Amino acid sequence: MTMEDAHNHGVMDSRRRNERDGGDFIRPGAAFTLIELLVVIAVLVILMAILVPSLGWAREYSRRAQCMSNQRQLMMGAVCLPPVIRIL
Repeated sequence: MTMEDAHNHGVMDSRRRNERDGGDFIRPGAAFTLIELLVVIAVLVILMAILVPSLGWAREYSRRAQCMSNQRQLMMGAVCLPPVIRIL
C-alpha cells in the first residue's frame, strides 16, 4: 500500500462514518445557532442607529457649505460686475 492509497483510504473512512451519521458532511457545531444570528442582527442594528444620525449631520453640513458657496458667488458677481446700467 502506497502513501497515497493510505491517505485516500483514511478520507474514504471518514466520509463513510459521516454518511452513517446522517449523510451530511458538515462537522457538528459548524452551523450558526439562532441566538448567534440574533446577536449579529442586534449588533448591526445598533451600529446603524449610531451611523444614521451622523449621516444626517454630514448632509446638513454639506447643505450649509453649498449655501455659503452660492452666497459667495452672488457677492463676487455683484462686486465684480461693472456698472453698465446707470439708474437716473
